[in-house]
Amino acid sequence: MGSLCCVEGQSNDNSEAQEEAKYNTTAGSKQHTRTGSKSPYGVDMTDNKDDYAEQKLNPDEYVNRMTVYVVQARNLPKYDVGPNAKSDPYVKVRIGKSKNEFRTGTIRRELNPVWNDSFVEERQGLFSEVDDVTFEVFDHDKLSKDDFMGQCIVKTDKSPSVHYSTAVQWVPLVDKKNEPVKGQNGKPAAIQIKFKYTVNAEDMNIRYYTHVMEFTVKRGKNIRNKEWIGKSDPYVKMEWGAQSYETRYLNNTTEPVWNESAFIFVHEKYHSKYQLKLCVMDKDINADDQLGTGYVAASEVFDKCKDNQTFSLDVNLRAIPVSLDRGLLDFQKNEQFKAWGDLEVEVKLKTKDDVDKEFYEALVKTFDKNNDGVIDKNEVTEMFAELKIPKNVDEFFSKFDENNDMKLDENEVISMLQDSDFQGSELATQLMAIYLRGDLGGDYGKHLMAGFSHKHSSTSKVIKIKDRETGLLVQEFVPSYVWYSLKLIYDVKLNRAMIQSKVAHKILYQMSKKRGTSMDAPKSSSEIAGFIKQHNLDTRSLYKKPEQFKTFNDFFARGMKVEEYRPLAYPDDEAVVVSPADCRMMCWESILDSTKFWIKGSKFTLENLCGPNTKVDVKKYNGGSFVIARLAPQDYHRWHYPIGGKVINVEKIDGALYTVNPIAINKPVDVYTQNKRAIVEIECGGKTGNCIMFVIAATMVGSYRLHRSDAEDPTKNDPIPLQVGDTIKRGDVAGEFRFGGSTILLLFEPNKVKFDDDIIRNVEQQIETLMQVRDRIGRVQ
Repeated sequence: MGSLCCVEGQSNDNSEAQEEAKYNTTAGSKQHTRTGSKSPYGVDMTDNKDDYAEQKLNPDEYVNRMTVYVVQARNLPKYDVGPNAKSDPYVKVRIGKSKNEFRTGTIRRELNPVWNDSFVEERQGLFSEVDDVTFEVFDHDKLSKDDFMGQCIVKTDKSPSVHYSTAVQWVPLVDKKNEPVKGQNGKPAAIQIKFKYTVNAEDMNIRYYTHVMEFTVKRGKNIRNKEWIGKSDPYVKMEWGAQSYETRYLNNTTEPVWNESAFIFVHEKYHSKYQLKLCVMDKDINADDQLGTGYVAASEVFDKCKDNQTFSLDVNLRAIPVSLDRGLLDFQKNEQFKAWGDLEVEVKLKTKDDVDKEFYEALVKTFDKNNDGVIDKNEVTEMFAELKIPKNVDEFFSKFDENNDMKLDENEVISMLQDSDFQGSELATQLMAIYLRGDLGGDYGKHLMAGFSHKHSSTSKVIKIKDRETGLLVQEFVPSYVWYSLKLIYDVKLNRAMIQSKVAHKILYQMSKKRGTSMDAPKSSSEIAGFIKQHNLDTRSLYKKPEQFKTFNDFFARGMKVEEYRPLAYPDDEAVVVSPADCRMMCWESILDSTKFWIKGSKFTLENLCGPNTKVDVKKYNGGSFVIARLAPQDYHRWHYPIGGKVINVEKIDGALYTVNPIAINKPVDVYTQNKRAIVEIECGGKTGNCIMFVIAATMVGSYRLHRSDAEDPTKNDPIPLQVGDTIKRGDVAGEFRFGGSTILLLFEPNKVKFDDDIIRNVEQQIETLMQVRDRIGRVQ
């Protein structure tokens, strides 16, 4: 959970000593005493605010959120007995004088442990109540009391007026007598931490909308029957982005009538290219069968439902193979997919302005029992009971009752409607039904519209990702060679230490080398046509016709008419950061957050990523903004510069060839820090600071090439090779991979880039976003 940063290496002994000396001279003057305890070594982390151009807030008026990151430690003392013994360290964290303690996991037999943990405390006025955070390091012992290894107390900011994060810092550990703790190597022991202050945590949940969509599934027509005896038991599964809705299933019918509705908060601008997906399923004892899939375009809904008009249509259902990448096809126009019946639906839109004016009135009319014109706590309690809402009333009021008078007024209800948690809740569905229909018809559950997050499974050959343009959750099939490498890495019969040994490296290397060699042979060109057909690739975007490529690898690293098919987002605004590739993307405000749910490598740190002999100043990037751009085999396999600047450093690191599939990234295997890779460091200047591109090779991708830009005539010549000192332009081609899937990582300096909200929301649900190269992903702050 939480970090990527520098660890001690033999190459930076001097810098470590200088850093410890800095703390011994500067932080020592900031020691403080806690009541009832001896004064430990204290460090102040309250003076690292960046100059944000935003409204300053009084934190006591809001629900404050403090996130504490425990990244790693170094030079811990040895407590276990034996010549090769070490320690089994963990950390206890206490925020302020709270009786609650957080605890990291225990790292076995390690004196330089990496925890990558984070902990959150949240309540109104939290910052003013907390003076410091205490970190205590212990050695876990199964047979006796755990040994105390050292501690530190770090002062906090009691009155931050803006959201901000401190720098990632090493803090020395002291013992109970306030003496410095030293490791077996004689060097000072230290722990690496970071704080993040969110002044108004409720701001993080705001999700703007322009309409509430009432979508009614009425009936099915000529629904296909797959049963040998009798008829199907159909139900409808509807997906809008990451929200999912299911009707009840009906017994033994091919002409089902549901008349069930869902209420969805939509935005006419941001959702204009979205597609609402409808799957008719057959309920079965085993896996449910698919009876057909159809789509409704949001643009058509916005067009047909103007002026409160009702839009009725029959959605054509087709048989769509699950193995296809659904973000790349228009299925309704593709006649190769047979029609399997129709679904009659009805759509209505209510504008936000109307909702703001009328919703509160409907709420009061229904639940204001004492006729005082507001909804008080007792009335909310009765409302929850009547609607069978399993929600804590006190928590509800602490979130939405802004003036703490135990009543909900009109302004507070309007704010509630913009809360993302409320919008996806059962409560929102029930209340919208009351507002738009006047009653619930006695069936409290039939309108439920619930959000969900998809969890990847190591036993599944399909990965779900969200298409940014259409909003669809599309499915990506895992190729057989990737599945083989996953089985090699995660076969439960093998010991993990053995799996990550030279044996596994050798197998994957030989497999990749053999496949790569065959893809460079002239006869491999015969596989191009089949690959195009399998992935339904649009060859009109290529510089050459498919038959002009001499080998499959030449085709795989094909160039594209990007100016026509992937135009640069905001070409006149150099502050806009663009996607480096056609990819599946994850991004985080801080690299520390990437290990909370996604990256599970046990040694995933920035220094390990850069390697022991790197020229990169890792301190500059600690806690910086981080992007993972994963390429699947069917993607355009050249990557482009996300920002402009000057290349100041290029490093190439040899390594393994693990798969970069998210199933692997979500496991405790150090894929990014062990794989073959390249570092391209770019000096961007101005507010942007510097940026690093990490080029990660993977299974079947043993080779890559680095480019400065395309050739003047890309139809005849290869791109221009990259050299240190080259000036590069945002959106220009930066390199190419050979056959297979692969990944580009981006790392910016802390607090320099703000990523787009839609990508961040998908990350929060642990869903990758399907992106196109040169599309906007964020902006320099």
